[in-house]
Amino acid sequence: MRLQLETAKESEAKHIAMVQTLRSQLVEYQAQQGSIEGQANRSEVTIAALQRENKNYQERMLEMESRMRYVGQFVSGGSRY
Repeated sequence: MRLQLETAKESEAKHIAMVQTLRSQLVEYQAQQGSIEGQANRSEVTIAALQRENKNYQERMLEMESRMRYVGQFVSGGSRY
């Protein structure tokens, strides 16, 4: 009977240690998850900003091309003042 009690206590101690280890790992994984989610959110914000900037540059490029065509009409048409 005493041997069974000691075996049960040892088994319980091992289970308690295992639970504590798993809890510790869970906390660590949750912290990592938060960090990864934060990085992902920052990346999404950066991507959105770069997409807006790219759109602005495309619009400016189209405007400049339009101006070049307009000026080109005068140059190629031989228009003189």
